[in-house]
Amino acid sequence: MKPDDATSVPPRFGIQESFEVIEQPSEQRFSDRFYETMFSRFPELKDKFTGVILAHQGALLMSALGVIAQSNGKVRPSVAEYLKVLGHRHHHRGIDADDYAKFEAALLETLESYLGNRWTDDLERQWQNAIQSATEMMLLGHRDGQVIY
Repeated sequence: MKPDDATSVPPRFGIQESFEVIEQPSEQRFSDRFYETMFSRFPELKDKFTGVILAHQGALLMSALGVIAQSNGKVRPSVAEYLKVLGHRHHHRGIDADDYAKFEAALLETLESYLGNRWTDDLERQWQNAIQSATEMMLLGHRDGQVIY
């Protein structure tokens, strides 16, 4: 079964339940589809991934999304620190602050496409809020060039 072939949506299908779907093995991993979407919509970002092993990066992406989904938009202190470190690392990899909006757009588009009929306005709001909260924390770490991790 492809991820977007489900015919019914459970009564409570929120961010955590949707993460459980995208982390399951399937014909095409969520992370692979995400990078395809991001690079097709924003080809200028591909150069920023030169030398990056996308399978490894995809595993890191899924780990970060798992933390974000578990937090469900409520950024706990330990999660905030993790996200700041992540933002700091992205800064040193040459990811610009302006690139975060492109990442968010590609991520939401991929979630919608991957989840198919399980994607609702409510689920979109949940992911949007969670991603924006995470991005705000990452940008704090991104801007702080003095932090050493």
